[in-house]
Formats: sequence, C-alpha cells, structure tokens
Amino acid sequence: MDLPTLGTRYANSRALVIGINRYKSAPPLGYAVNDATAVSEILTATFEFPKQNVRLLVDRQATRSAIMKHYLSLAGDGTEPNDRVVVFFAGHGHTSSSRRGEVGFLVPFDGESNDFHSLIRWDELTRNADLISAKHILFLMDACYGGLAITRA
Repeated sequence: MDLPTLGTRYANSRALVIGINRYKSAPPLGYAVNDATAVSEILTATFEFPKQNVRLLVDRQATRSAIMKHYLSLAGDGTEPNDRVVVFFAGHGHTSSSRRGEVGFLVPFDGESNDFHSLIRWDELTRNADLISAKHILFLMDACYGGLAITRA
C-alpha cells in the first residue's frame, strides 16, 4: 500500500460542531448552543474553514443518528489525506462502570442515560477516526463524564 505524501498546508478543512441546551429527557443546559455557535464562527472567520464544510447541529438537530451520520460522512471519500477535521461537542456526558473500568458517553438530544443504545460511546468516535483520511483530527469535548477523554490512553 502506497502512503500519501502529506503537505505542509491543509487541502481542506471540515468540522462537525454540536451544542445541546434542550434535551428530550435530560435537564437543560445554559451555554452549550452559544459555545457551539461561537466555535463554528471562529472556525470560519479566524481559521478559514469554508462555511459549507462546517456542520452545526444544535438542540433537536443533534440526535444520535444525525451526529453519527455527519461524523461518518467524513470517512471514505469525505476527506483527503491533507485535510484537517475538528469535532466539537458541548452538552451532557454520562459515565458508567464496566468490567474494565469507567466508560464515557456523550448524550445526544434524544439520549437517555439509562439506555446505552441511545448514547454515543466516546471510544466509538475515536475508533471510527481510523476511517477518516484527514491527517489531523481534533476532538474538543465540553461534556462532564469524569475526565475520561483526557485520562485514557
């Protein structure tokens, strides 16, 4: 397999930005949508991400299905080796104990903490990052679930 030659500049920039204040079942938050909106504006204005490449999902738009659909659209032909990707999430998180330790989840709009099927497991995102060709993927998570995203290897 031939590995691509990576350049010093990005060919394209893409972002998935999620902010959830109002949930179907979880208590509301006050600033997640404002934070997500600000991040999407900074990406386009300061970091020159093309507006059409920044997908902003807020409140009702940020279902589990929509988040995973837009995230996985970056896989395959969705990115090139010299691209950069930013994934930002502001909303509720959830932590659960497993046989091997704590497991962190993001809570989408339609998520329920007692129904794992409705949540997005943090390592589901990182495992699926292997499918995305971009040379750089930055995950920015503003969700409290015991700091698992920071402390896990």
